[in-house]
Amino acid sequence: MENSQGQITAVYGAQAIADEFELSVGAVTVANMNDTDGDAIIDSNDNDVLFNLNKGFEEIDLMKLVIGSGQSFPEHCTDVVVLQHTGDIAFWNTSTKGSPASLSFPLNTLPQTVYVEAISPSTTIRDINIRAMREGVVQDGVKATAIWVNKKEAYQLRTDPTNPANLGIDNSELTDWIADNGDAVDGSYYGFGSFNPTANSPNNDTYFGGRILFEFELLPNGIENELNALGIIFDIGRRIRKNRVEIEINDRAATESIIDFPGYVELFNDDGNEYLDEDTDP
Repeated sequence: MENSQGQITAVYGAQAIADEFELSVGAVTVANMNDTDGDAIIDSNDNDVLFNLNKGFEEIDLMKLVIGSGQSFPEHCTDVVVLQHTGDIAFWNTSTKGSPASLSFPLNTLPQTVYVEAISPSTTIRDINIRAMREGVVQDGVKATAIWVNKKEAYQLRTDPTNPANLGIDNSELTDWIADNGDAVDGSYYGFGSFNPTANSPNNDTYFGGRILFEFELLPNGIENELNALGIIFDIGRRIRKNRVEIEINDRAATESIIDFPGYVELFNDDGNEYLDEDTDP
């Protein structure tokens, strides 16, 4: 997910009117709990998220924040703009982190750019609130939401008794499809089904290939009601490793076809639908 940007404009001697969109909708980012550079350190605990050959890329999850001004100021001006904030965030001087950024800026040094990191998922929508203050008066501000997805359960054994209809899935089409196509002849929903070569059941093919139902938790609670407004889409891409040997009948030659996991730890290699399966209604 690419980073979003917000901008603060601090106006000397007057209270600026904040961009309503920046407050009512706000920016969106992901909580920085992944490992973009593949160094086995969660990015929120890593002060330098840089390109790592054959393992990972440089940081992409910080939000760029520009503190600007509508006018210039003389060098002897001593007034400052101070950033106040709520939310579990940190401020950095570069987009790949490095050193912590100052939150106080003399007016005669504007514009200034800092990068905002969401350390953990938002607890409520738009709980990240950054305000530009001058002499205790709010000049402008932006809000943001940090989202995250946790994998909760993976139902994959025939002994898992949970009927998908009892999981609280709000998409009836999904539960109907599972009921019509996902249960084996023995009534199980997960794992390998029972094989009965004489059965005419349309569900008999669930013997071939395992059936797994993944359950995810989307944070913060309530964000599902604003996915379209915030421009959030979801896509699931898998990492696959495969070794296949083929024998050509004519010349009896064996050929080997190997697909390995991507070296970069956060890349997937199994999403053949490209952009056709992205979902705004998870």
